[in-house]
Amino acid sequence: MLQCLILDLDGTILNTSSLAELRDRGQWQEVYSKVSTCSIYPEIVELLNVARTTGFKIAVATKSPATYAKRLLAHFHIEVDSVVGFHDVQHQKPSPDCVHKILKQ
Repeated sequence: MLQCLILDLDGTILNTSSLAELRDRGQWQEVYSKVSTCSIYPEIVELLNVARTTGFKIAVATKSPATYAKRLLAHFHIEVDSVVGFHDVQHQKPSPDCVHKILKQ
């Protein structure tokens, strides 16, 4: 049986509230220049470590663009097996399309 932990990015893995206004205005270059103002939730580090050591695949399903998600994950040295973002599915969250796409990979 495949075991997969699927998490959201913003507000679940990372505190990205400092970027919200810039994201809402579509100012992506400014967003990327301020990635260091975000922080990882400490509990997530332990959760990801336990999931990884017990054989879980780790995926991110987000309403954000996958490019944005991958940049933030890389900045915080968070390795995941899959990222499905806004442009990767026809119907965004809360539609289950993101989850279905992850499970098909």
